[in-house]
Amino acid sequence: MQFSSEVVFVDSSGSCDQGGSSVTFLFGASKIGGVPLGCIIHNFQTDEVYNLCFKQFRDLIGTDGFYGKGFPVIFMTDDGVQPRGTH
Repeated sequence: MQFSSEVVFVDSSGSCDQGGSSVTFLFGASKIGGVPLGCIIHNFQTDEVYNLCFKQFRDLIGTDGFYGKGFPVIFMTDDGVQPRGTH
């Protein structure tokens, strides 16, 4: 859908289990509200892990994703998507 090529909202959970797994959701904004575009499950919230996760997500959806643009105009995050454990 065209809305997926504009703004994608990214929100990560805190630790979901004893192993410290996190879940990162990607949502597109539409007239009916947030529409889920993807879900990434990962074990740490570091720059390296986020880079790997987003690269794998990009490879998964390919160049046709985000309404044929391959990426949205902007990814918007909240303070929950702050890499931790890096300096």
